[in-house]
Amino acid sequence: YGSRLEIVNAVDKFCSSNTKKITENLFKKQLMTANTPDPDLVIRTSGEQRLSNFLLWQIAYSELYFTKTLWPDYNSSKFQLAINLERVDDTISMKEVARHTLEMVQLADQKNFNIVWAAEHHALEMTIAPNPFQILTWWATHTSNIRLGTGVVAAPYWHPIRLAGEAALKTPHSYFEQVSKEYVERRDIIVNGLNNISGVICPKPQGAFYAIAQLPIDDADHFCQWILESFNHEGSTVMMAPASGFYANSKVKNQVRIAYVLEKEQLKKAVNCIKMALKIYKIEKFE
Repeated sequence: YGSRLEIVNAVDKFCSSNTKKITENLFKKQLMTANTPDPDLVIRTSGEQRLSNFLLWQIAYSELYFTKTLWPDYNSSKFQLAINLERVDDTISMKEVARHTLEMVQLADQKNFNIVWAAEHHALEMTIAPNPFQILTWWATHTSNIRLGTGVVAAPYWHPIRLAGEAALKTPHSYFEQVSKEYVERRDIIVNGLNNISGVICPKPQGAFYAIAQLPIDDADHFCQWILESFNHEGSTVMMAPASGFYANSKVKNQVRIAYVLEKEQLKKAVNCIKMALKIYKIEKFE
């Protein structure tokens, strides 16, 4: 087998046919793997870091993993599974998510995987203070041989959350009023300042520590990189995140996410910096 030859043979079949237009789906049907899904993961053993003419078409979007383990020594005991107990669709119940994760754990156990990891704090929907040991105990009652572990234990799961909760019970209400007032003022500086910039639309958040702003640009990813790497106003610049990653629909290209966690004077400077950056960005015609 050779992937180049496989591709050449597929092209040759089209040349011998009356096909007027070749599409990816039609091309895939001419490959030796026509009835097989593209691999999600490709593991290259022996320390080699090359593909060696293997499935060049099929692994365009596969994860590539390179290991020094020799192929004869590579077996299912080398595999580990990390699971995030979370959902991307709120119409799916957490019970269904939990059932699905248990199925994956049991499958890994049956196939002699080495370890299953409960990754970080992705059980927030189940409890206010996520405890990975509850999940591991539940998995343990439904598995036989696989080892169970958790990625992070101490800080995220225990003392910061519990100490903060205990402190909140003893803290006077005036403290929270002061904190709330401070963040409302910070929010208003960002929101009002951005809305005063021509072409910018920034709705007012009601509880978050950040705002989503629509800018008069076409590519927020490029703008966020440009303002960070290639622009400064009076020796400063602003770090923002493209908002496209916060939407299920990635077609949103002109919005950014700005956190208002700095002091008020710094936030005023940040707004002015963004205003000046938009002017320069438009002049240089990066859009």
